[in-house]
Amino acid sequence: MLRLIPPAFAALVLAGCTTADSRVSNLGTTELSAADGRIVGTAVLTRSGGETLVRVDITGTAGAIHGMHLHAVGKCEAPFASAGPHLNPGGHQHGKDNPKGAHLGDLPNITIGLAWA
Repeated sequence: MLRLIPPAFAALVLAGCTTADSRVSNLGTTELSAADGRIVGTAVLTRSGGETLVRVDITGTAGAIHGMHLHAVGKCEAPFASAGPHLNPGGHQHGKDNPKGAHLGDLPNITIGLAWA
């Protein structure tokens, strides 16, 4: 399972730098880690209009469908309990497609290296 390592997620959000296009702000970049501690990718967060966009680049991990979440604490130590719960300021239910509303930190699953027929 991949875990997002947000070393200072709140600081990234507060310290966004403006790019050449003043409508897009770069919020920061963070590394992604596998459960065994290997760095397997990066995530880049940008703000455009009223949306926060997350671009994920992953390499060196098994092809599969992986869950992605933002956690409430900017700390990541195996077995990842230090990252705290999913980011959930609204007190919603777990699951991106939950009909009662999802955690803010529930991101869509990502598919790595699988061929679809």
